[in-house]
Order: sequence, then structure tokens, then C-alpha cells
Amino acid sequence: MEKLDRINSITIVGAGSWGTAVAKAIGESKPHINVRMWAYEKSVASSINKRRINEMYLPGISLPRSIYATTSLREALLGSSTVIISTPSKVVYDTCLRMSKYLAQDIHIGYLSKGFFKINNEV
Repeated sequence: MEKLDRINSITIVGAGSWGTAVAKAIGESKPHINVRMWAYEKSVASSINKRRINEMYLPGISLPRSIYATTSLREALLGSSTVIISTPSKVVYDTCLRMSKYLAQDIHIGYLSKGFFKINNEV
């Protein structure tokens, strides 16, 4: 927990129910941390920013003000020291390839995805 106290920004790539729940937990337990979320759907980013609720994936659950959502992967990752990937497993590889050009060398990355996916027809 000591390291978490030194972090001022976390990016969660994927704004489904799992990513949103983790963002909420971080936002409530560590309100000094800015939580940026990358959402695939514009309606999800808009709902999180305007109504403080992810109406599509976690309806009825209020989100802290420290959470900001965007559909721009670059914007979500810019200046972040920690990234949590919470996309569906079938798009983790492609998402990571897209993310790679925006990541700092010393960034910390964690994964919330479950399941398997294929790359070049192999699991």
C-alpha cells in the first residue's frame, strides 16, 4: 500500500463492469489518485464523465469524481505511471499493440482479463 500512496495517476484500459468496479474501488479508497479510464464506446465515456455512472456496464453505481473517461488511448495513457488492462481477453493483444507507442519505459502494468485468446491461430 505504501507504493500506492506515491502514485498520483492510474489508467484503466477498458471500461466494462470489471474495470469500472476497480476504478471505483481505487477512487474511493485513494481519492488523491486521478483514475483515467479508456472506454471503447463513446456513450460509456460520456456517461462516466457527465452522470458519474457507467450506465452500460455498471448501472446504478455512483462513481467518484476522481474518475475521468476518454475514448482516446493516447489521452488515457499520457503521463500515467501505472496501467491496469481490463479489456476482454480476446482484444488484450491488439490493445497492447496500440498502447505500446504511448507507454513510458518504467511504467507498471497489471491485467484484470481472464480467459484465452488466439494470436496467429494459436492460443
